Amino acid sequence: MTIALVFAIVSNVIGFTLLCIVGQLTDLQRERVMPEVKSSPCRSGVFGKLGGWVMLGTLWLSLVSAPPLRADVLPRPVALEPEIAFWRRVFSEIGSDQGLVHDNRHLRVVYDTVSIPPHASPKQRQKIFDEAKDAYADILKRLAEGNRSNLDAEHQAVLSLWPKDISNDELKQAAGRLRVQQGLADRFQQGMVRSGQWLDHIHTHLKKAGVPAGLAALPHVESSFSPDVYSLVGAAGLWQF
Repeated sequence: MTIALVFAIVSNVIGFTLLCIVGQLTDLQRERVMPEVKSSPCRSGVFGKLGGWVMLGTLWLSLVSAPPLRADVLPRPVALEPEIAFWRRVFSEIGSDQGLVHDNRHLRVVYDTVSIPPHASPKQRQKIFDEAKDAYADILKRLAEGNRSNLDAEHQAVLSLWPKDISNDELKQAAGRLRVQQGLADRFQQGMVRSGQWLDHIHTHLKKAGVPAGLAALPHVESSFSPDVYSLVGAAGLWQF
């Protein structure tokens, strides 16, 4: 039941996110036609409101239909170990001055670590990310042509990240799945300091509710224990609800 509950929560978050994307695209199209009308993604418009009600309603049904979770149990499927290792690295080893170039489906495949200059603007940072993705997309496309011998060190290093029997088609698809994840180690450390004023209160109420104590760490991912933050889609507070 615990796994089913977690799956329901994750499914609803994903569904809400997709609805937000559709709503945002609708807003952008509206702004092209009527630039004087500005919309806030997922906080206005039919898709944003519908997504919020669908998520909250289904999540509520999932919660009330499931038995209380044991406070000492938080599932950790073996299949998620590569993803766990990736995010552990993001939150504990790589600072915000670096980014990991990786495959967005297979998180164990990390091609490179790029550096971000101090005080780089979002536009400058995105340019660095795009250039890194373009460079590795070119390498993957060349490998997808079928050449597996007499490779230079760069091409060989990329190929070695994949199974020996990987097909040309899979490499070609991988060229379209490149992503850069900026490091969060320094921000996570700051969140650890901030969490001190909240954790005792959170642990007390999680214990009363009979849910896994590990959920107390969720705000590290959602908000870094900053109560005043807002996401791009309007989620707010420590838990980003």
